[in-house]
Amino acid sequence: MEGCDPSIAVMKIAIIYSLPTRRALTTPYKATDEDTKDSAIEVSSALKEKGATIEILGIDEDSIEKIRSIHADVLFNIIEWDGFDTPLSVRALGLIESLHIPYTGPAVEAIEVCNDKGR
Repeated sequence: MEGCDPSIAVMKIAIIYSLPTRRALTTPYKATDEDTKDSAIEVSSALKEKGATIEILGIDEDSIEKIRSIHADVLFNIIEWDGFDTPLSVRALGLIESLHIPYTGPAVEAIEVCNDKGR
């Protein structure tokens, strides 16, 4: 396979992204939450070109527990909940960390500190 990176080609990579929450869908900022799916698709395409096996999982507040079902070598994290939805990010990252799968992005502690503008 041309352009295949041997180190990636044997990997199963799960891409997880946040869907807009019910709260976000009622705000003028919903489009900023809707673009994470586009990012996930772009990342998936790039990794597939390198030969990786990809699983994409979009989650919202009702499907966050699906994280427990992920079986992959690496998890590419595109969860972008913040502000009032920060507790969902913290919960999702806690579930991700419990899988003991290497993942991209910040640790749960960093999300808690960085998204709490009152500190």
